[in-house]
Amino acid sequence: MRLFVVTSVTSGLLCAAVAGAQDPREFVAQARAATERFKDQAVATTEGYVKVGPDFPAMGEHWVNGELVVRGEFDVARPAILTYATIRGEVTLTGAVYAMAIGPGQKVPDALPGAHWHDHVGSIDEESLLFGHDGVTGGDSVRLAVMHAWVWVENPAGTFATDNWSLPFARVGVPAPPNVPPDAARAMSLVSGSGAYYAMLFASVGQLGERHADAVHGIVARHAERVSDWWRSRPPGGEIARQDLEWLSASWTALEAEVARAVPAEAAKRLKRI
Repeated sequence: MRLFVVTSVTSGLLCAAVAGAQDPREFVAQARAATERFKDQAVATTEGYVKVGPDFPAMGEHWVNGELVVRGEFDVARPAILTYATIRGEVTLTGAVYAMAIGPGQKVPDALPGAHWHDHVGSIDEESLLFGHDGVTGGDSVRLAVMHAWVWVENPAGTFATDNWSLPFARVGVPAPPNVPPDAARAMSLVSGSGAYYAMLFASVGQLGERHADAVHGIVARHAERVSDWWRSRPPGGEIARQDLEWLSASWTALEAEVARAVPAEAAKRLKRI
């Protein structure tokens, strides 16, 4: 489903951009008030939001309202996308995402301090095969500018940061310690089932044939089981210590190294991109 491809943009597309600087705290309060009802995912479905793309380890699921995407308005009360994640076994609304199509020469709203806008030029499925997203390119093509607002769960990187690497810890019911290394968070996300996402990521970026893709899937599954065994061996609710983060980071490094050895040399070079 290619909701992120727009064929035409009018000159007045950004007419609804927020005028004047806005207090981030006020923005968050307004966003919470506007999205409270979407904690019930059935309400989101009724109002036109549909799940698009995979469950991102650091973002969760994207539920997109196509009508709001193409409308091209930046309205705190009407986010075009909602994000959900399964936290402690329950589907949980985590944030609001503001998305607007912009054309050549157009700029995103700059009225919200700390906002991190980034470009999407393909579908969510295509954009999901990235570990991170760059900023707005300002290119000549029509593209979708997107800004996350983590208004229902904390994001140590900032309320308006794109990725939230505390999510892998929240999903299993423990608070993320400060300054979590991304590799440790990636390994932790294996506990909550992100192995399938990573196997898809490696196969796509590495341009793997079926045989090598199957081998990579097996490697990821084996490392996921190892990390899950480690997690199950810990006392329930125990805090994540620095040595735990070091173990998780080393586990992710070992996974990447084994994947690189299992694929052709050219594929391994492509995988260095991630």
